[in-house]
Amino acid sequence: MAHSSLIRWQLGIVQQVRAGHGSSSIIIGPAGFLGVKVRPLPSSVGSGLGVSSGAFVAGVVPNTPAARAGITTGSVITAVNGQSVDSADTLGPALHVHKPGSTVQVTWVNSSGTHTSTVQLVAGPAI
Repeated sequence: MAHSSLIRWQLGIVQQVRAGHGSSSIIIGPAGFLGVKVRPLPSSVGSGLGVSSGAFVAGVVPNTPAARAGITTGSVITAVNGQSVDSADTLGPALHVHKPGSTVQVTWVNSSGTHTSTVQLVAGPAI
């Protein structure tokens, strides 16, 4: 990217932040937190659960919305508010557009089947 193009791009981001317009890559204020640690979906886990994409839950933070909903380590989150979660990389942006206190519907798959729960996000650690 040429120097002048880079400066225009950076100024565009500054103007977006000043105007208070967040996006999936620019978070203004605290972001909603579900309480899961995710990784790319191992193919063996996906095939064992009958899913080909999603965010593999490598850990659940105690006393968070995820824990209260029953999401467990080894689950695969497949949707937030009906929007497909294709990978660990797409879960964060799907959640971070929601502020703490917002409710979202989360769908996940584990060894006992497919589950959907409405959860209220909390303020999480800085990301």
